[in-house]
Amino acid sequence: MGLLLVSALGAGVYSGVYFGYREGKAETFHEFVGIKDAQERRSYAIRYALGLNQFKGVVGQDLWVLYSVHPGVTDGFFVDLGSADGVEISNTWALERNGWAGICIDPFPRNMQGRSCQIFAEAVDSMGGRTVQFQNPDSYSGGILKYAGWWVSDEKKQNVVDVTTTTLADILRRAQAPAYIHYLNVDIEGAEYEALRNFPFDEYRFGAITIEHNDLEGRRAKIRDLLLKNGYRLEWAIRDQDWYVQADGGPETH
Repeated sequence: MGLLLVSALGAGVYSGVYFGYREGKAETFHEFVGIKDAQERRSYAIRYALGLNQFKGVVGQDLWVLYSVHPGVTDGFFVDLGSADGVEISNTWALERNGWAGICIDPFPRNMQGRSCQIFAEAVDSMGGRTVQFQNPDSYSGGILKYAGWWVSDEKKQNVVDVTTTTLADILRRAQAPAYIHYLNVDIEGAEYEALRNFPFDEYRFGAITIEHNDLEGRRAKIRDLLLKNGYRLEWAIRDQDWYVQADGGPETH
């Protein structure tokens, strides 16, 4: 009886610690993305700890889009360029769970069975119709070989397949995407600038853009100049991520 009681108490302590960890993590993320009201933050955190609310963004991109850039929007549209896994560390999974529609783009998509978005298994570059080598396919670090950086080992660079490129604009037109897209996520392992440099920003506007830059400062600066020139401003810079919103006339952020 004593052993059973100790075991039960141990399980209870473990559950309490785990619940507290999840609640603390969620409250920190919600505060970071701009939810100032403590009661509202705690409500979101408790719901997350209980499994009633979920978010999967790498550093809270999904929460930022849902609660800071587009609060209350349940019919938004997203484009996830470099979506990789449809659930794990996905910046758009939670958006879809909140009623959003959108497009996921990755030459080797996986774990997409429960997603309702349009899926394009294609590699995006500055020009379409070219055959390029894609290193380390079906992995989080997979990307077009010529743009691979410090994070890709020499061994992984030997594991390549040929893919045919397309452009982001071409996919959006084929998908009949709306002219106003609430959120664009770009994470394609070094090819981010190339994917955007010829993009028709006068044809499509974005409410929020998050971009991984992998600490490649030259490419990061080019992306920033390009977006500033096309009417966006840097809102957050965290780790290897830059988050942008429209400079004028877009949704209000914190």
